[in-house]
Amino acid sequence: MKHISNILCIGALSVMAALAGCQREVYQGEAGSGDPAAVLFTSNVARASYEGSWSANDPVGIFMMAAGDTIADAGNRIGDNVLYRSAINGLLSPGSAEQTVYFPVDGSEVDFVAYYPYSADLNNLQLKIDLNDQSTDAKRVLLFSNNASGVSYTPGDDPVAMTFEHQYARIKVEVTPGIGFTAEDLADNLSIAITNVADTAVFFLADTSFRNVAAPAKTLAFSKGTPENEWNVSLIPGQEEGEGRQLRFSYPSLNLESFDLPDGKVYERGKVYTYKARISRNGLTVSEGDIMDWDVEEVPGTTRNAPTLTTGVSGGPGITDIAATSAKVNYNLANPHAVQLPNVKTSYGVKKAADDDFTLVPAALGFPLGAGVDQNLTITMSNLDPDTDYDAFGWVTVDGVGYTTDTLRFKTLSIP
Repeated sequence: MKHISNILCIGALSVMAALAGCQREVYQGEAGSGDPAAVLFTSNVARASYEGSWSANDPVGIFMMAAGDTIADAGNRIGDNVLYRSAINGLLSPGSAEQTVYFPVDGSEVDFVAYYPYSADLNNLQLKIDLNDQSTDAKRVLLFSNNASGVSYTPGDDPVAMTFEHQYARIKVEVTPGIGFTAEDLADNLSIAITNVADTAVFFLADTSFRNVAAPAKTLAFSKGTPENEWNVSLIPGQEEGEGRQLRFSYPSLNLESFDLPDGKVYERGKVYTYKARISRNGLTVSEGDIMDWDVEEVPGTTRNAPTLTTGVSGGPGITDIAATSAKVNYNLANPHAVQLPNVKTSYGVKKAADDDFTLVPAALGFPLGAGVDQNLTITMSNLDPDTDYDAFGWVTVDGVGYTTDTLRFKTLSIP
């Protein structure tokens, strides 16, 4: 705690009044309507939070420039640090009615830059960083996106997809209870900290560098995560292991040794460094685990980016309301993983059992599928021939990789 073209009008005025003060004209909506065409945004990020996805109303800052212009020059920023807020499905909406991004009327292309968490207190594109308190996602997660470039308006286009990447490094400690402890004991009483690290800096949005990094002399507390045996801490990247750095474990009435972090590694942005600890009445053992990308963290024992789309609802029928020319096909879409799957698209269809002709419900817009999501879908297939055998099927793609469902055969009714 889950990821745009030439004009932005903001202010306390109405939309049409605000347009009068803008530097460039905007696209109109339906012909002759006089309505401006607003930009729609979606956001892709595998893990917008430690737990897995965006939360409702997470604040995102958005900048817009003419294509090819740099964000570093204030004169280039047509949209300058505009507040948008996320939904749990990754859609981004203006923070208020007055804050809306619009496309330019001349069809010219624009670039977008976005970051999370939003701050109204940006000084020369420098975001103040303080990692002493990591109790919420907004205090321990830093995301940045600059992939949405060369975007222009075409009616019916998908929303502009912004791909966010993690900017902090992260240490994760997975703790196993030993003799004399339960998982609940550790979740309620254990605390972990890391010593001799930097706690403050500024993040420069123009080049994603960390500047004015404090001396590595602070102790930062880990936050307890989900699942309950996991503790995490975010770090300013670029700091080497060693330098007298330790993981310190504290439990009431128990004297636990500290673990010296090994020398020779640098904490890199977007990486998760895992350690495995076992705590018992006899003491503490710690071992070094995997180093993985935060944005595409693997789930042990599963295939990454493999949701399931099955015909038939769990505990219920696959085909309902069969008529002469229509039927309802029930599907179950599930993400069994502990991470959000970005850019999921689903399609559904039926074909005559005797040939390859098919009726298709087109793929939906790409959307993030949250961790552990399990939902039932009902698709109405119409314009079918009466008294005919059909096979219903579906498929789902994630980042271009497709998975097809089993087929369900049914027969439409005869016309009385």
